[in-house]
Amino acid sequence: NNEGLGFWRLGVNFLRRMHFPTKLGLIGTIVMIPLLVVAFFLVQRQNADLDFTLTEAQGLTLLRPTMRVVTLVQKHRGQTNILLSGNAAIKAELDKTRQDLAAAITDTQAALKSTELPSVVPLWTDLLQRLTALPSATQQSTAPASFALHTDLVRDLREARLRPDNAD
Repeated sequence: NNEGLGFWRLGVNFLRRMHFPTKLGLIGTIVMIPLLVVAFFLVQRQNADLDFTLTEAQGLTLLRPTMRVVTLVQKHRGQTNILLSGNAAIKAELDKTRQDLAAAITDTQAALKSTELPSVVPLWTDLLQRLTALPSATQQSTAPASFALHTDLVRDLREARLRPDNAD
């Protein structure tokens, strides 16, 4: 009765000798292996997505103070340009903007310390040095040079935005 089985003969004979519960367990195991592999990769993917989302949420805590710094640097650029073009009446507003900018920088540093994003620290350190040097660098400058300096800083602040993925 095993004549037409050919290649399958060993497997058929093996299964004929097994009891029904053993056969059922073997089939269940064969079906469960791919399901377990798929479940493993699904859990891996969900954990990676969760880590990414948590990092994004931490990055969002930096967004508001950083964008405030960007806005104030832009305001400082305009006021400095007016002052360097010969209008000294803007000096009081420029001083106020510098104070606001210093406060915004402090807020950004506090937000940075409250997050767990070590990859952002070197980037912020470089930007902080440039931000602190901005008032003195623009006082002895010409209007176009000051405008270019501010514009480069604004561009770098906007592009960097203290992203958590900067280290990658």
